[in-house]
Amino acid sequence: KTIRSSSRIDRSRSTARLVLAKRGALCGCAAHQHFDHVAGMFILLNVLFVCVQADYVARNPGKDHPVALIAAETGFFFVFLIELLLRLIAYQRDFCCGEEWRWNLFDASIVAVTSVEEILKLMSDTRLDSKLSSLRLLRILKITRVIRIVRVIRMFRELRIMFMSIIFTVRTLCWSIICVLLIMSVVAAYIATATSEYVATECKSSTTHCIDGEDAEVKAYFGSMFRTMASLFQATTNGIDWRALSDVLGRASVIAQSLLYGYIAVMVYAVLNILTGICVTTANKAAEDDLEYTMHEELSRHQNVVA
Repeated sequence: KTIRSSSRIDRSRSTARLVLAKRGALCGCAAHQHFDHVAGMFILLNVLFVCVQADYVARNPGKDHPVALIAAETGFFFVFLIELLLRLIAYQRDFCCGEEWRWNLFDASIVAVTSVEEILKLMSDTRLDSKLSSLRLLRILKITRVIRIVRVIRMFRELRIMFMSIIFTVRTLCWSIICVLLIMSVVAAYIATATSEYVATECKSSTTHCIDGEDAEVKAYFGSMFRTMASLFQATTNGIDWRALSDVLGRASVIAQSLLYGYIAVMVYAVLNILTGICVTTANKAAEDDLEYTMHEELSRHQNVVA
């Protein structure tokens, strides 16, 4: 069934290219199978350029950009502008009303913001009084250029599957956090109570660990409900060594120390593994849905173009 569906997609795609090719050479170029791949490579190069540019700014604060960086930035702008115009000419009304109108409007908005950035660059060069305010706005607009990498996700199926798997697992992640917090709050409530009783009864006189009626380590790790839950979370995620917490709890209560052992065992060997399995299952479901969606989208889009 998958092989037959793939054959239908290939036939529909070839027919759509022929229809767009009849509109002109530019339309045929925009409809070519490698057009999206070339655009994706330019997007990746642009992101790499933004990183190089940011590195230069970090190493040379307050200095003007070299001419090569400015020329490359303007060059990328014209490349993406031409790409957007080619798509607009090729798809015409379908650019705003077709199946991919959301992506097309996203591309258009990014190019529009970049156009504003180029205009502000010219204004800052010609008008010295507005240079500082323009530069502040330019720093904000430059961030939007990195957002363009989102387009690469839809062009390469492997990246799209990874991204959609992350999106699909967000809901599972939220419920996982709630589950972990419930377990953590029960354990933290008992530990906080046990350490509080220890400080109230055992730290009345100054000892090796207690000074002026307080145990510094107990206060740092278990001084409040928030600190106790934070310590348990850090012990679970290797933020701190849980043996340090065990040694501190050993002075306060053997029961609390044993409860910490049980908490670590349950979290490491049961809860985290179960949550990982659920996330993997959800990610696999997202990959299957993406394959079905891709076949349906390709067939619908090319049938509309042929019609």
